[in-house]
This record gives sequence, structure tokens and C-alpha cells, in this order.
Amino acid sequence: MNRTRKSILALAILVSVASHAQEATIENVLRSRSRGSGTIMKNNELAGYWNFYQVDREDSKNNSFRMAMFDNNLASAGEIKITRPKASYLMENVFNGKAFMFLYLNGKEIEMETYDAKGAKLGSATYEDASKWERMRMTQALQMGTNAEVNQSIFPMGDEGFIKQTLVKGDKRGYQLVAYDNQLKEVWVTTASLAGEIENLDVIEVTDKYIIGSVLKQKNLFDMPDNTLLAMFDVKTGKRLWEKEISHQGKPMTVLNAFQVEGKDEILLLGEYFEPKANIIKGKSQGMYSMRLGLDGVPLQTELYNWEKDVLPFVPADEKGKQDMRRIFVHKVVRLPNGTVHLIGEEYNKAVSPTGGIQLTMRDMFIFELDAELKLKRCEVVPKTKSRVAFPTEYAQLSGSVLAQLVKLMGYFDYEFTTVDNNGGRYFCTYTDYDRSKNEDGDKIGTYAGTIVGDGVNKVTLDKYDVKAKGATYFRVYPAKPGYILVSEYRRKLKRITYRLERVNF
Repeated sequence: MNRTRKSILALAILVSVASHAQEATIENVLRSRSRGSGTIMKNNELAGYWNFYQVDREDSKNNSFRMAMFDNNLASAGEIKITRPKASYLMENVFNGKAFMFLYLNGKEIEMETYDAKGAKLGSATYEDASKWERMRMTQALQMGTNAEVNQSIFPMGDEGFIKQTLVKGDKRGYQLVAYDNQLKEVWVTTASLAGEIENLDVIEVTDKYIIGSVLKQKNLFDMPDNTLLAMFDVKTGKRLWEKEISHQGKPMTVLNAFQVEGKDEILLLGEYFEPKANIIKGKSQGMYSMRLGLDGVPLQTELYNWEKDVLPFVPADEKGKQDMRRIFVHKVVRLPNGTVHLIGEEYNKAVSPTGGIQLTMRDMFIFELDAELKLKRCEVVPKTKSRVAFPTEYAQLSGSVLAQLVKLMGYFDYEFTTVDNNGGRYFCTYTDYDRSKNEDGDKIGTYAGTIVGDGVNKVTLDKYDVKAKGATYFRVYPAKPGYILVSEYRRKLKRITYRLERVNF
């Protein structure tokens, strides 16, 4: 491409914002990933949005990228211009309140860059100790397509840096945590002991004081772990504070989510429990559990919710009078001022896919209401259309709960986000649905966003909003200022990304 044409194209990359600042359009987008965008939070409040996309080919060896930024009214807040090698792919990106971190796969190299919110480059580094397992993880994601997602491995460390979760270099696989400041200078490194075992770590939660992760240990690649360990690390030093098995009365447990209890030195764990001596990787769970855990790793309270005895009675019968349910993945925990605790989950099951592999099918939304003592009060079911994620045949040996964790890490559940109103009295859970039914005019409804509203007193209510995404390559829904949700669409044929704020009935 000659320089004159490139200059004209550069001038044509305009971001147009509606006069009332409720819509924004990004033009000349050659490539955009569905997860290449996000929210900008400041002091725990939504301040705006960002979107990373490719705009041009700089020359035969390099591509040009932009990251557009908007405030919470969709007024332009600037952009970052980035030039990257043609063989470079953005795999992950996060924002910590002060800086953006980008993680790239560039040939066999894993590279990182950081920028401040005004677009100034802060630092760059090549991940020298990247193991073959780390490269394999990214390469396999790319083989699934240019818009494929990789499970998350970088996390904000407050607003002063980032945590990189990876695997150690060499034939013996084990986890490694590396902390960087905003200039990508290494702060600390923590590596698994590798005492004759393979150790895998999944970071679940990063707070201003701790890193909480789920650990699985294997004797070799063909061994199946029997239980889950939970580990806590000091976020300032990387020191592992403790590592303990999660079980109850001989029942092994998985850890799907962990949340620090606001105002208390406690962690709330959520996951599934199994029969004694069952294998947590291949076996079927018996139900869900919630566990209050002290910061020293000692359980303070454990409650079990059996699928058949405790949960199924709340599930509405179908037209034939049959009650049916699968497993639930809990996405969010909300504690309201009246003391009730709400678990927001999504139903799923593992099945054989039409192509001969396996798939995870996402089904209805489930809202569990617990009292202040974590006893199950009721469960409400919000129906939605099924969606599916396919896996290669070699994943067939994994249990549905393990596959669900992978789907969560890759961002493929239909659940989007949950917000709580200013006085904490109501929560708003938003999910996406691909409705194949027809409206009164006989047209397919298509895609909509559903918002479940709960207050811990009355039954939940549901509002639906048609996002009019027909023909879009992808769309996403984001939290927005009070009374709104944000809908983002990318249309590859038009080379256009559109943002719009949709008013909702909160």
C-alpha cells in the first residue's frame, strides 16, 4: 500500500459520537475480537469503555492497531495508536485503573506492553521464561480461529501493576506467578515446589491483599487428581501463605468461585461436592456447597445443597409434568442489606456434539437465595435459549464441572455481569439470549439482553431488551451508568463497531 493511500485511510479512521453522546461509531475496523474490549473503572465506579482493534496494514511486516476510549456517556476520551508485527496476535488485555496491559503471541515469543489511560507507552517486555506449555495454550486458541479466546492469565494487581499466571519452563509442568509494576518491571516471582508432581494453578480472585487460587496436583500427565487444594498468596510479596485440601466429611470438592466477604476477614467458597473417594475430574457431582473460610484457611461453616433433594423441588415442571435440571455454575454472589445471600448461576450439561466431539450446553439462569446463615431459602429459574461450546474429543475424559471452568475462563457463558444499586437494596443480573421464537408479526426475535432484578423480598423480575444484533459478527453487553446497559456490535462487512446506551426499566 502506498504512503498516499495510507494517509487517506488514516484520516478516515474517525470516531463519530452522537450529539447527545448516547451512541458512538468506530469506522474502518479491519479486525476486532469479541473480548478485545472492556470497562474502565475508577474508585470502584464505571468511568468509561475501551476497544482494541486493527485498522490497517502498516507495511509488509507490520499492522496498525488502535484502542478507542470513551467516557460513560460515550463521549470520546482519546485513543492509543499501536504498531505490531504482522505475525503478532493480541491474546489478552486488562486494565487496572491506571494502566492497560497487552499480552501478545508473536511467532514463538510471548510479549507484553503497557500503556497509561492517555495512550502513553509505559513499558514493554518479552516473556523470556515462557514454557512450551504456555505457547501451546495460545497456539491452540489461535488454531480455533482469529477470534478465538484464550483462558485468562493476566490480572490487575490493584492499580499498581499486574499478575501473570503461567507455567514453569521445562518438561516438568508447574505453576508460576509473576508480578509486574505498570512499567513491566518484575516485582516478584513465585514458583510451584515441583516436588515430584505436576502442579496446576487457576487464579480465582485477586484482592488488594491476597491472591486466591485453586490447585490440582498430578503424579504425571495421565494421572487424575483426587481432590482440590486452595492456596492463598500475599499479593505484595508473592509468598504462599498456605495451601489446603478442600473437602467436607470425606467428600471431595471443587472450587469454582471464591469471594472475599465484604467487611470480614473471611472468604466465601462455592463449588461442587462429590461422593467420598469419587474422582473430581471424571465423576458426577452430588450437589453444590458454600463454605465460609477464615483467612488462615480454616473452614468456619459449610453448607451442602444436594441436586436432587434440595434444588430440584424448586425447578418448575415442563408441559408433561416432568422436573428436570442439570448442573449449575455460580457466576456471582450478592449479599443484600437484609442479610440474604444470592447466588447467580447458569445451568449447563456435558454431551456428545453432532460433530463427534463433546460440547457443553448452557441452559437456564438459576437464582439461589440463602438466608444470613447460608441455608437455602428458595431457588428461582429464569428460562433462556440453549447455547453450546464444542471441545475436541481429547477433552471427553474431563467432567462437566471442569469443562464449565474452561468455558468460564474463555468467556463463553451467556451470563454477562451483575450490578447493585447505590443503596445495595437490589441487584441486576444481565445475560444474553439467542431467542429462536417469533414475535406477533411472525419475525424471529433474534438476540436480546435479559436483566434479572432481585431485592431479597419479592420474586425476581425479568426485563428483556432487543439488541437488534441481526447481521453482526459479534455483539457484547456491558454495565453502564444507572438506568442503562451498553450494547457493542462489530459488523465485519461494514468494518464498523457501534456502541449504544440502551435505557432499561430498573
